[in-house]
Amino acid sequence: MSTITNYLSQEISMFGYSFTLGEALVTATATTTALAVVTTCVFKKICNSFPKPLPLSKEKFWQIVKTVQTTAGKEEEPVVIQGKELFPTLKEGKLEMSLSCNGLSGYVKSYLTEKGTVLDLGCGIGANSIPLYQKGWKVTAIDQEAESIKRYDERALRALFTFSRETCETSPHAITGDITTYEYPENVDAVICVDVLPYISPADLRKTLKKIFKALRPGGKFVGTLFFQPRSEKRPVAEFLGKLGAHFYPDKNFASEIITRSGFQIKQQRVRKEKESILSFAWLDALTGRDSSACLEFLAIKPSP
Repeated sequence: MSTITNYLSQEISMFGYSFTLGEALVTATATTTALAVVTTCVFKKICNSFPKPLPLSKEKFWQIVKTVQTTAGKEEEPVVIQGKELFPTLKEGKLEMSLSCNGLSGYVKSYLTEKGTVLDLGCGIGANSIPLYQKGWKVTAIDQEAESIKRYDERALRALFTFSRETCETSPHAITGDITTYEYPENVDAVICVDVLPYISPADLRKTLKKIFKALRPGGKFVGTLFFQPRSEKRPVAEFLGKLGAHFYPDKNFASEIITRSGFQIKQQRVRKEKESILSFAWLDALTGRDSSACLEFLAIKPSP
């Protein structure tokens, strides 16, 4: 101990000043500590000077959703794109849209590989759920267009005779109804809502997603689509779909957040390439060149408690 004391008491001369080694050590420690404190304070002040993005509250987020507009006209007005009349009325355009969806979406096929109960919302003529029915799924299908449901029943009947009774145990339950108000069955294994959510009024979107969440069993799958388009971009396909009543949300992340803020966990998502669309409008290809559709396809899960 005395050796250390003697060592620290040794005098040092530097720049005309004399001090002991112990005094130098104390001064250096104090200076380092003070410098660290000052540096930390300055860093915090700099960081605080930058604007911080504030997360939107639940209500604020859904208020923004409600502000999204469509370019659709009135039901009895013609649908005109780039000076060309595509449909004599909006009503006829919507019906043609429904009747033209005639191919199974590849991602629906890849996500729903096991048999179970499935609810097809905005089913059209059964492009997605009739192939599932043929594989043994028990189907409930809903669409507000009576003509679409009529075609659905016709296709289901053909499927029943094409495939064995062992595969198709019960006929699909096809219903004419508004999916925003109709009471869904509960505890289903999967819900399909392909190219339908964008046509729901933003004012009704939140409650419809709540109904879907309630209909699914814990761990059930929700397969659907939402449209998005940055305001800086103008796409002919988006113009066409907007004229038919589609809503485009600000960007892909915002579209994803609509699903997650409804209680779901997104497991997979991708932006669909327009050539993969199940719409079969040859004249649309010629008119627009089928540019990117900005359609988000997603597989979401209802979390287990």
